[in-house]
Amino acid sequence: MAKLVRDRVPQLLLDQGKDPHIRFAGDDEYWKMLKDKLSEEVDEFKGAGTPDKQKDELADLLEAVDAVMKFKCWKKMDIEAVKSSKAFERGKFEKRIILE
Repeated sequence: MAKLVRDRVPQLLLDQGKDPHIRFAGDDEYWKMLKDKLSEEVDEFKGAGTPDKQKDELADLLEAVDAVMKFKCWKKMDIEAVKSSKAFERGKFEKRIILE
């Protein structure tokens, strides 16, 4: 099963005496794998039980988001501007409102 991994994982596996088989993705495959990685990290965050594990998984999710932004050449300030605009128009999630 092909899986996008962090850049140092192959070397870490070699250091453990394993023989990782790797290849490098082209743009189309990388984009697909990044979206898959986002889903994977969201699922892992949702399944994390302890606060420490939740923080760990959130860090992985943010790393995946950063990779998406870099690949798409999106600047953080541009994403923050969209976020701010949506917060102004629709609000945030601070009041814990549940719509039924």
